[in-house]
Parts: sequence; structure tokens; C-alpha cells
Amino acid sequence: MTTSEGSVGVEENGLEGFERFRRRLSWVCIAVFTLSFAGLLGLSATVYWTSDNPCITFLDRAWRISGFTGLCLWAVPYVVRGARWVGEVFSGKS
Repeated sequence: MTTSEGSVGVEENGLEGFERFRRRLSWVCIAVFTLSFAGLLGLSATVYWTSDNPCITFLDRAWRISGFTGLCLWAVPYVVRGARWVGEVFSGKS
């Protein structure tokens, strides 16, 4: 298994450590998003679906926060690649 596949050696630098952390946190976000969405979906078919139900408020916040965080974590590698590309284009080196 290579570093890009998720295995990090003993000589782990800061970027590899961040990538490892990002992947683990994104999986946590996916799990929370899925479970909270399933909970909301399940409660929507019951008599407990009221605006003053604290469970619905909690699940809704978990769903929104984990979804937003997961999207941000997903976008990090693409933003980094884009920034490197822009840096190469405007660096003037050929």
C-alpha cells in the first residue's frame, strides 16, 4: 500500500498527517450525516415529527453540520491542486 492509498510510514510529515486526519474525519462526517438523515427520515413518518421535538432539532443540526464539514473536507485536495496549478502558471518558470 502506498502513501496515497492511506498507509503512512514512520517518517510522516505534516501534509501526510493532515491528509490522514482529513480522511478519518471525513468518514466520521459521512457516518454522522447518514445516521442523522436516516433518523430524520424515520421520524418524519411518525407522530413525533413536531417543530418542538428536541430530537428533531438535534438530528437536523447534526445533519447540516456534518454535511457542510464533509463537503469542505472533500474540497480540500481540489483547492490545493488548484492553488498549485495557479502557482505554476503564474510563476513564470517553464
